[in-house]
Amino acid sequence: MHLSSRPLSLQELSPGSYVVVVRLRRPLDFERRSSYAMRIRATDLSSGGEAPLSAETTQFVQVVDVQDQGPAFLNAPYSTTVQENTPEVHYH
Repeated sequence: MHLSSRPLSLQELSPGSYVVVVRLRRPLDFERRSSYAMRIRATDLSSGGEAPLSAETTQFVQVVDVQDQGPAFLNAPYSTTVQENTPEVHYH
């Protein structure tokens, strides 16, 4: 089964082996929310009137912060004074 238009789809890798694919509706933003918990339940298709079997797991997703905003200088303009004959200094 493959449901490509939905945010959650199930793909069969081989008989009895599946992978769940989660598609995002919009990019994740660390500043808005840094983690998610997804509860996933798998249920078999019952046959012969038996109750379906199921299993459940929780998957935690940590959003990694990337520097998506450039540096900014606040309260500009800046000024300073330097005395004459001050030795040259290099910062790395």
